[in-house]
Amino acid sequence: MFDSVAPFTVNWSLEPVNGTYYLRITVDANRRRDEAADVERIIRKACVLLPGSWGVFYERDDEAVEPPGSNAFRVWAVARGEISYREDPFLSPCNPIIED
Repeated sequence: MFDSVAPFTVNWSLEPVNGTYYLRITVDANRRRDEAADVERIIRKACVLLPGSWGVFYERDDEAVEPPGSNAFRVWAVARGEISYREDPFLSPCNPIIED
């Protein structure tokens, strides 16, 4: 997992909390590289192996031209082994909500 990238751009952990395991993945890369494909592969694998999994992943690509564009987050909602993509109502648009 994440073999193709430098270790300083990705931080991940799988930790038990009160008998439930939580996967946390954080990526901070200067440009879209292999990390994005690695994260998507892990999420899709979890959906297959653990169909009861649920969670939310926020993605921001400041070079994105496709919706939602470079000034917004895309949200991956995982529920019952399915992934749906949604626009973010909380942190988008990034300017002015989280940036000056």
